[in-house]
Amino acid sequence: MAKDWSPRYQQECISMLADLWRRQPSDNPFGTATTGSSEAVMLAGLAMKRACQERNACFDRRLNVVVGSNAHACVFKFAAYFELETRVVPVTAGSNYVFDAGELEVGVFLTLGSTYTGHYDPVLEVSKQLDDYEARTGISLPIHVDAASGGFVAPFTPGAEDLVW
Repeated sequence: MAKDWSPRYQQECISMLADLWRRQPSDNPFGTATTGSSEAVMLAGLAMKRACQERNACFDRRLNVVVGSNAHACVFKFAAYFELETRVVPVTAGSNYVFDAGELEVGVFLTLGSTYTGHYDPVLEVSKQLDDYEARTGISLPIHVDAASGGFVAPFTPGAEDLVW
């Protein structure tokens, strides 16, 4: 019985989360249930890697992901498990605990509510940089936002109405 109901409840949860994050009418949210945030990171990263491999049938260098130094440990485990280079960008008080993405092949992992400081990576700004990258190269690179620590807090914090997710 649970098997029949599970997909429906899963889609309802995805829709509720999308509404919480102020989805636009043109948005088509999708996702899957996981047993935790580490599994979510692994699945998102694996999807990024496979998309990159489809895009680059032949490549002669190791694929990489860009992460902030404040990324959760599971992001580094993902890279090790799936044989990706991890390009770590320092996240310090001088950078206001956020980072800028540079050239990459697989994708970007951002954090909404760093486990260590509670800070949010600049999702909109990085998304714009990746849009510019796509306009220049024709390559669309994905972002996975790890919101395990801040996902249910951010929409209710003062100033959240000004944030574009």
